[in-house]
Amino acid sequence: MAYELAKPQIYAHSLSRFLLIFLFVFGPTVAIVAQQTLTSHSRKARQAYNEAEKSYVAGQPAHALELLDKALQADPQFIEAYLLQGELFANEKKIASALISYKKAISVDSAFFPPVFVLVGELQYRLGDFAKAQKSFAAARRFVSEGSKMAHQASVWERNALQADSLMHHPSAKPMQFDFAEVNSAGNEYINGLQIDGRSLLFTRRGNIVSDKTGLFDEKLYMAVVADSAVSAIVPVDIPGVMGNLGAATLSADGRQVWFSGCGWPQAQGSCDLYYVNREKDQWSQPHSLGNGINTGAWESQPALTPDGRELYFASSRKGGYGGSDLYKSVKLPDGSWSKPINLGSDINTEKDEMTPFIHPDGKTLYFSSEGHWPRLGESDIFVCRLDEAGRWSKPVNAGFPINSIANELGIVLTADGSMALVSSDRKGEQAGFDLFAFRLTEPSAKPQTVRYVRLVVKDRKTDEPLTAGYKVSDLADGTLIFNDFCDAEGRFLIPLMPDKAYGLQLVMPGYLLFSEQFLADTAYDDPDNERIFWLDPIAPGEKMVLKNVFFETGKAELQPSSDPELQNIAAFLRENPKVSIRLSGHTDNTGVASANLKLSLQRAEVVKEYIVNQHILPDRIETCGYGAEKPVADNQTEEGRRLNRRTEMEIR
Repeated sequence: MAYELAKPQIYAHSLSRFLLIFLFVFGPTVAIVAQQTLTSHSRKARQAYNEAEKSYVAGQPAHALELLDKALQADPQFIEAYLLQGELFANEKKIASALISYKKAISVDSAFFPPVFVLVGELQYRLGDFAKAQKSFAAARRFVSEGSKMAHQASVWERNALQADSLMHHPSAKPMQFDFAEVNSAGNEYINGLQIDGRSLLFTRRGNIVSDKTGLFDEKLYMAVVADSAVSAIVPVDIPGVMGNLGAATLSADGRQVWFSGCGWPQAQGSCDLYYVNREKDQWSQPHSLGNGINTGAWESQPALTPDGRELYFASSRKGGYGGSDLYKSVKLPDGSWSKPINLGSDINTEKDEMTPFIHPDGKTLYFSSEGHWPRLGESDIFVCRLDEAGRWSKPVNAGFPINSIANELGIVLTADGSMALVSSDRKGEQAGFDLFAFRLTEPSAKPQTVRYVRLVVKDRKTDEPLTAGYKVSDLADGTLIFNDFCDAEGRFLIPLMPDKAYGLQLVMPGYLLFSEQFLADTAYDDPDNERIFWLDPIAPGEKMVLKNVFFETGKAELQPSSDPELQNIAAFLRENPKVSIRLSGHTDNTGVASANLKLSLQRAEVVKEYIVNQHILPDRIETCGYGAEKPVADNQTEEGRRLNRRTEMEIR
């Protein structure tokens, strides 16, 4: 199951599970009572209490409570009966009743059982009464010796309560009026992914158990349209070849890949493995397993992908972790395979469960759910940490209220600009299950860095018809190829742009001249209601293009490595069009000596030719010339104009 380990991870969160922490540290209430003379002098009360203990151990809580009522009717000052009654109520999640019982025990003798203040504080904490909880934990310390184990534990909880109270009084976000009527159901809905332009939403819906033998739930993926603060047009993600349930997914930035967890599949390595599918002509491909480099015999789930597709984060219960499920990271290698996953370390992973990682499109802000970090408002909260320049993660901090609640938060995604968060939470109660909620982020501490994107469409200049051109996007810093894909049937595609980076784009379409462009994240045109149109020209003599992604060392005829993708593209173009010959012309701005500029422009054209010839292209198909500053395309009086004039052009002969 995508959201489960060997046992359910969406726990009912009974308070008995939480109380065990204290009973382990301080000793169980029943055991303490059994080791001393009972405080009641009423034989009838003591007899009823002893029978209640037996019923408690036998797993008959209702009968035990009836017997405790008899004991307290016989002796209203019976401390042990109140303590056991409080524990039974807590186990049944009757928090208000448990608090009444514990407080009555305190009113009889506050020093009799000091851990009761911690138990009261914990119940108040679970109710969100953090200020009252802090006072209860402080009271516990007054009844024990300084430096004792209990004093230390109470001090830790007191600090947690203070911090949780501060989170409640300093909200990091505001709830949004967002219509999820078509998404949220009586089952569980988990947020998975959001296309970088915010238009498409991916989520998992989980229903009932479909197999008692395997414990598998009915889990399916759905896509929906996001517009005008509403989610609508919900359709299932129809993936062929699915052999079990699937969920806990993520979208690629352009929405054309889904990475997901498949559980209970034949031939799988573990209970849940990671897979991905591609969108091909309006259909999803067969699932591709990430193989034994990522998947193990354990539980792998909840993948998260950086927008450039080069880093994968996921949750796993594999051996060697810190406990429960941990978060891991793998990097895409030059040959397309994935590196051996590395554990994100003890600053992020705890002995409890860390799950549902979400790496923001900025590539450096990580959100995840945790049961082990503090302070928390509920059993499972969303935390956030950031990657520094040295590649180290900061200490996780709570994403704040109301993103987190006194219930459970299990999953978050944010818009590219970091203004809105969508969260999975069961804050409406167990009967409602997990639903989706929307928040407007207001505090910088919870916000990521703004990421931009460009929406593009490719058309034939003469006919205005869309073209399903191939597009390649490379990182201009090192020439690394990031995207290599095709436009959709309408000629559209989307490119996410990481902060502080420059990108090169090449468009390729049989029968058409090549096209290249540059993008900078800080100048991206990311209005989702608009898109940039790129026109391609059919191959014909005299047609020209500027090689916008060919770069030289300043004042030299030496190519920079970032020029490789563009030059490789030109060589491929000439191989695919063997009858085409080209003219390469070099141009400079008007800075410096004219004769030197003329010489440099020709040398640069010759260097480009040499590179292409080395890619097995006949030299007589390439003519070169240099014009220096003779043919400007912009005003040489500005730096931007001079930059545009320093160029290499390719013309069809």
